[in-house]
Amino acid sequence: MNISNDKNVMIFKQDNKYVAGISKKNKDGEYERAYFPIQFNQGVELENRTLIKIKNAWLSFYNWKNEDKKGTSFYIKCTDFDIAEEPKKENNPFEEFGNSITTESDFGEQIRLEDTDLPF
Repeated sequence: MNISNDKNVMIFKQDNKYVAGISKKNKDGEYERAYFPIQFNQGVELENRTLIKIKNAWLSFYNWKNEDKKGTSFYIKCTDFDIAEEPKKENNPFEEFGNSITTESDFGEQIRLEDTDLPF
């Protein structure tokens, strides 16, 4: 599935892994945010909070299994993009907390994601 987007996408980096910040407006007019794993070509290095304009990307996946279960993880594979703006120096929505990542929702609730919730 090809992805086309005429808007800038913010890329967050943690431990040499990347996620794309995406948002949508809900029926109340408020924005909801989510983060989607994104993979770039080998050798691409981006700073945390870099805004890019995606020129060529598609939705991809990999299958995994461990002793207890198996599943499929989805990610964006981006092969061509332009840097739209220099990285923001504001707070990163991801903060390390032991073996998990924490962030706060727009409503001030703390959301805790375990390592198994994210592909990195």
